Amino acid sequence: RLGHPYSQGFALMFSGVIHEFCGEVDKTMEHAEQGIRLAREHGLKEVQGWSTLRKGWAIAMSGEYDDGIALQRTVRLAHVRQVLAQAAEVALPLGLDLAQRLRGARE
Repeated sequence: RLGHPYSQGFALMFSGVIHEFCGEVDKTMEHAEQGIRLAREHGLKEVQGWSTLRKGWAIAMSGEYDDGIALQRTVRLAHVRQVLAQAAEVALPLGLDLAQRLRGARE
């Protein structure tokens, strides 16, 4: 459903990827900024992250290499933090369950 915000964001995100692969800096920037705007309006973190990576590429290719790379780095660091937080949410309960079962087996 293209009227759905996530579908629209996903389309913008991947159209930015296609324009990037074609070396079309202006179109990549246009689609990236549209994707970021839509993502912020609807809380679509994945779309915002991927669109921001495209924007970083466009900035770098426009001659502001360090700024583009810095923008991409912030997205990658945020993603790593998110993955680690999610892993902790899963690992901690599993670890506690395992410890409880081991104590139960020892008794």
